[in-house]
Amino acid sequence: MNLNEIAPDRYPKPAAAPSLTREQVVAELRAAIRRGDVLAPGDSGMKINEMYPQRYPAAAAVASKTRDEVRAETLEAIRTGDMLMPGDSGLKQNEVAPTLYARPRETRRAVAEASSHSWR
Repeated sequence: MNLNEIAPDRYPKPAAAPSLTREQVVAELRAAIRRGDVLAPGDSGMKINEMYPQRYPAAAAVASKTRDEVRAETLEAIRTGDMLMPGDSGLKQNEVAPTLYARPRETRRAVAEASSHSWR
């Protein structure tokens, strides 16, 4: 037995989840069946609308980003080092080499100017 089962008075009671009425559950099930958003029989793990897409209306397309927006985001990620390193580490470039990406351009420019003044 778990400790909260042995001494339930020592542990807070779990919050009760809001429940739906029977009518709400039946309405949700009927809507899912109309959309084909229920599991198909068998072990495929696919939904009926995935197995037979011609039987169901196509899902509404969500507005996506333009090519220029995606390109700008990619260039920004490259500039800030927010890109994954090659291999299986799962680390980003700015995590592996933080000194390359730590300072914004203005700060780097100011450091470069200050160091050039120290040579004179």
